[in-house]
Formats: sequence, C-alpha cells, structure tokens
Amino acid sequence: MATTKKTDTTADADQVSTDTAVDQVADVAVSADQVAAEPAPAEQDLTLYEFCQRLSSKDSRVELIAAFHYTETAAGTIKDVESAFNDRFAAFTTKPV
Repeated sequence: MATTKKTDTTADADQVSTDTAVDQVADVAVSADQVAAEPAPAEQDLTLYEFCQRLSSKDSRVELIAAFHYTETAAGTIKDVESAFNDRFAAFTTKPV
C-alpha cells in the first residue's frame, strides 16, 4: 500500500503572501525615509509676463502691474522665482512717486 504525502497548499500560499506583504512594508518604510531625507523641490523660475498674468487675477490694479512690468523689464529682470517677484512688487507698491 502506497501512501501519498498530502501538502497543505493554502498554508504555503499564506506564507508567501505574508512574506510578500512584509517585503512591501519594508519597501514603503525605506521610501518614506528617503522622502524625509530629500530636500523640498526648489521654486520654479517664472517669467515676468507669467507673474504679471497671475498677479492680475488676484490684484485689480492693472496700471500698477503694468508699471511694475515696465520697471522690471527696464531693470533686465525677465525671469525669477515667484517669491522674489512678490517681494519686489510689494516694495514697488510702497515706493513714493
């Protein structure tokens, strides 16, 4: 009489799925560490024209924006980050005429 060895395939499948889940969690943990270690992306450069377009949707003083555009163009500042444009625009609005 021959005996056959019966294997429990569900237990094997559960073990494989558990191993895979542990590997995925380890990958996610490494990715989270990498993200925390990476610096924040730098601000994107913006053209003066794009900045003035965006500003005009928030600020209705179009003559002031046009004057700022003229002044910045005359100064040769055509491209910069948005925060620098905002700072210069704020200073421009308080400049005496």
